[in-house]
Parts: sequence; structure tokens; C-alpha cells
Amino acid sequence: MQDDTRQLSEEEAKQMIHRLFGFETGKIEIVTSVPVYEINRHRQLRVAGHEERRPLYNATDWNYVRFDCCGMCYEFYNDNLRFFIQ
Repeated sequence: MQDDTRQLSEEEAKQMIHRLFGFETGKIEIVTSVPVYEINRHRQLRVAGHEERRPLYNATDWNYVRFDCCGMCYEFYNDNLRFFIQ
């Protein structure tokens, strides 16, 4: 993480998502960790742990927020909004 990058609170992240994309703040759920999967020796997928994904902001083109809204999963990464597939 760069020195001038700051970690956003959940409320700050919700306000930023609302301001940029129009999502309703009451329906946004900020996700701060995601499961990490691995394939075991029997070719079965299992959860191997969790990875932290804190909301970060440095500039308009260097940021990260992982959030859910109305049953859909999103990732806002470096000024690009995309679906997050688990």
C-alpha cells in the first residue's frame, strides 16, 4: 500500500459508491474479506481461508471497494466497476 493511500470507513466507502454510481447507501453492504478457494487432491473445491479486502482510496484512478447491493456482488477497482464473481 502506498504512503498516501488511506483506508476508508464503511460509511465513506458507501458515500463514494453512491456519489459515483448512484447506488442507494442503505442497500450497499461493504465486504471486507473474501474466501480463498483451493482444489484438493480429490479435485474438490474448498475454502482455504479468507483474504482481507479493505476499502482503499488514493486517487480517482487508484482505489478499491468490494461491495454487495440488492443481491449482486461488485468490485470497484481503479475507477472500474465490475461484477465480482465468487
